[in-house]
Amino acid sequence: MANKYDYFVSFLKNRIIRGEKQVDISKNTGLSTAWINKIFKDKAKSCPFKTQKIIAEYFQITYDQMLIEGQRLYDAEFPEDHPLEEEDKSGIVDLLKQAISAVREKEKLLEIAEDKANELEKLREKTDLHSMIFKNIHEGVTFFDERNNLVFSSNRWGFLDDEDLSGENKSFDALVLKMRKKIRNFDEVLDALLLTSRKQQEVEVDVELENGDVFHFRDVPIFKDGIFKGSLLINTPKYLQIIPK
Repeated sequence: MANKYDYFVSFLKNRIIRGEKQVDISKNTGLSTAWINKIFKDKAKSCPFKTQKIIAEYFQITYDQMLIEGQRLYDAEFPEDHPLEEEDKSGIVDLLKQAISAVREKEKLLEIAEDKANELEKLREKTDLHSMIFKNIHEGVTFFDERNNLVFSSNRWGFLDDEDLSGENKSFDALVLKMRKKIRNFDEVLDALLLTSRKQQEVEVDVELENGDVFHFRDVPIFKDGIFKGSLLINTPKYLQIIPK
């Protein structure tokens, strides 16, 4: 026989199915996401009256209003608790079974979507952390993907401070060509860097600028599961050599 807890569960599950995010309920009520998910998956056997009232207040309705709505939803989902005349049963029960099946399927899809959203949020937080770390280290760090497009740069290339390295995909080859007029040993640098981007070999080379500055480049190929994912270019000012005018 159904009770108030059953009506409460039907109400909460329905609101989540209709789009209310479990994480939002948790943030605004102080209830744990794990507990809310346990109720949603029918893994809890009871819930304190005080907690049920908190849920009703979150949805801005009274406790009695919540139970009335929950009872209506429960009665629709479990018609066997309300016997019908024998001749009315078959057609209505079939329709209700179809509706319940559709609801269950939607519950699964919503659960998958919520898991994916949580994964995306964790990935975004991890990416933000990595960006913060890269931007605060001494060396210049730049990563090009397997297609030689610029993915990330801490923009500490002293001789490219006038270049925009802030997020747009740019060709590695195009950036190297822009260095031609700034680098004395351009051909040597280009040959070295191509070993990483095209032959996937780690190289180190000193870059001698026309103004006398010297940078040490270390270009490292990055692999995952044996597959080339791109190259990480690390550059550090080696020393300054002022040329008299």
